[in-house]
Amino acid sequence: MQGFFLFLGNRGGLAQSPIQLPRHQILVPARLPKPMAEAEVVAFFRVIDALQDRTMFLFMLRCGLRVSEVSSLRWAALDMPQGTLRVNNSKGQVDRVVSLSPDVATALRQWHGLQRTAADYVFPSRMRRKGGLPLGARHIRNRMLRYLPLAGSTKRYGPALPMYI
Repeated sequence: MQGFFLFLGNRGGLAQSPIQLPRHQILVPARLPKPMAEAEVVAFFRVIDALQDRTMFLFMLRCGLRVSEVSSLRWAALDMPQGTLRVNNSKGQVDRVVSLSPDVATALRQWHGLQRTAADYVFPSRMRRKGGLPLGARHIRNRMLRYLPLAGSTKRYGPALPMYI
């Protein structure tokens, strides 16, 4: 409609368009991601061969962490004796405390034991030029995209979507 009124205005047939932007816009709802089926989640975790990757994806699955939260996770935010994790500046700039499930706590202890140096981040980048910075969210997405075909998944999933069991 806006294009038609613009055409009439250019031809001199209309002084001003009756459509006022952004007031007269149609809002299209965003498509929500679909969660993985239970069988797909089980198959996905069966093909993960690296402890670091398993731990990252367990944080997203069991603790509800977002990719950016896993990427920027620091050891100082974890309270292993209490079994909790403090997420600062979460979505909506809200701080929250998350309980660690037993499988996440086990994987985290194993991952911590395998780290050679005392890194600030739970999942540090291996690139020397990054100098101790965390693993990027894009890197985590790429790892998930690598495992999905191995798990036999033909659907397109991303780590931002919920993987419920």
